[in-house]
Amino acid sequence: MAFLPRALCLVLVAVVCIQLSNATVIPVRCECLSTSSRPYPLKLIKEFSITPPHSHCKDTEIILTLHNPDTGKIDMRCLSPDLHQAKKLEMCWNRKNKDNKKRLKISECLPRK
Repeated sequence: MAFLPRALCLVLVAVVCIQLSNATVIPVRCECLSTSSRPYPLKLIKEFSITPPHSHCKDTEIILTLHNPDTGKIDMRCLSPDLHQAKKLEMCWNRKNKDNKKRLKISECLPRK
């Protein structure tokens, strides 16, 4: 009979671990320690994310995922929210991100040809 309480404890621990792994992570500081003050070519931007100001960071953070087609290398860069390009990305984010995705593909923001 000692097996049943142990099994129940293991199931409870497993459920708690699964719930914690699905929890939303709130950064404890700004992710962008420095931002770029120059726009990036749209052909290099693969996707982007925007984090609004929160208790641990007073700035809006725009994080770009850049893909260099020559080297195949992927980089993450922070864009200054004051740039015109950043304002356009933010407008797209607000318009397209209705289901609260963490990232948007840049192709969702480009006009269809």
